[in-house]
Amino acid sequence: MENKFKISTLFGLEGKNIVITGANGYLGRNVSDFLLSNGATVLALSRKKDKLEEMCKTHMESRSLIFNKVDCRDEEEVSNSVKKFVGEFGSIDCLFNNAFEAPRRPNLEMKIDEINKVFQSCFVQYWTVSRSVIPHMNPQGASIINNGSLWAKVSPKLSTYLDLENEPSIAITVSKAAVHQLSRYLSSILAEKLIRVNTLVPGFFAQKRGVERLDYLNEIYSNLAIKRIGTPNDLFAAVAFLVSSGSSYMTGQELIIDGGYLNY
Repeated sequence: MENKFKISTLFGLEGKNIVITGANGYLGRNVSDFLLSNGATVLALSRKKDKLEEMCKTHMESRSLIFNKVDCRDEEEVSNSVKKFVGEFGSIDCLFNNAFEAPRRPNLEMKIDEINKVFQSCFVQYWTVSRSVIPHMNPQGASIINNGSLWAKVSPKLSTYLDLENEPSIAITVSKAAVHQLSRYLSSILAEKLIRVNTLVPGFFAQKRGVERLDYLNEIYSNLAIKRIGTPNDLFAAVAFLVSSGSSYMTGQELIIDGGYLNY
């Protein structure tokens, strides 16, 4: 008999069917690889394919990675991909809403159509993908993870961004705040279906800018208790926890992985 209190049982990912949006991006690509490497089957959704091609080659033999090039703002496209995946692998254990594309800056200069585009790529997209996946989630218990933001909780410290002009815009911060509220709301209406909904809140995970501009890096460090930039590896344990039965009594909550930024 399997010991339900063993770490490998509580936090095991073996055999989990997981849908990830934005799977071609920095975090989505690395989280997908982590889940695949630990026995999960992943439906990776993205509008772009280029950076996922190597991962496809690595995992395709076992058919554990299914990649579909779709626009996650198109509910019909997403629904068709999900139905096909479920038909082959069975019900879905987790949805990781991660897709997000928005220009940094400008703030007061943003036009209404630009603001609407950000909301479509974030809050609306998370909502439509969730609607497509929820009917196919495991009735024995499932999880939705929404990728949130520190800037849904506090205003960005604009001086951190120096002259780079890459600070998050008003539209980004407000749309991410809507995602946090979406998690709370969905958690209350999906609890009877045994679907948990939580928000993952990453801190600074800078890539290119962190290498090019050491002064920017040092400015970030000055706001962190742990003096380094986050890497995708820092999120893996949190994702495993939220996917697995280890978080079976947690819903409507925010799991913050920020190097102590909010404590400073």
